[in-house]
Amino acid sequence: MADNVRAIESAPSTRAAARDAHHRDRERDAAEETTARRVADELKTRGSVILTGEDEARSRRIGRRAGKLINRKVRTKRVNGGIAVWDDERGSNPLHAHLDEQRTNRLLDQFYKEHGPITGPR
Repeated sequence: MADNVRAIESAPSTRAAARDAHHRDRERDAAEETTARRVADELKTRGSVILTGEDEARSRRIGRRAGKLINRKVRTKRVNGGIAVWDDERGSNPLHAHLDEQRTNRLLDQFYKEHGPITGPR
């Protein structure tokens, strides 16, 4: 009887389970990579993004991967709606600071055209 003993890892059901787990991990990594590329595009354009609908650890992992894709240091922080990811080095670049200022002014102008000036109580 002892001669017929084999390692449990060689059992067909164990090998299939390991293969399935590996396949799920590869699918998860591919999905995270796709999301990280979209986040990286947003980081290059806007400097920050908020990830919602994901668990915290996954969102932070995606944010760090996006930072590696654009070769920038990013930070993550839990906020009310999810996980905020931002380019920590963006403010030190004068061109980015100028573009961000222009974008903000353009958005404020658009808001004032739609809603009028903001005034306090009279």
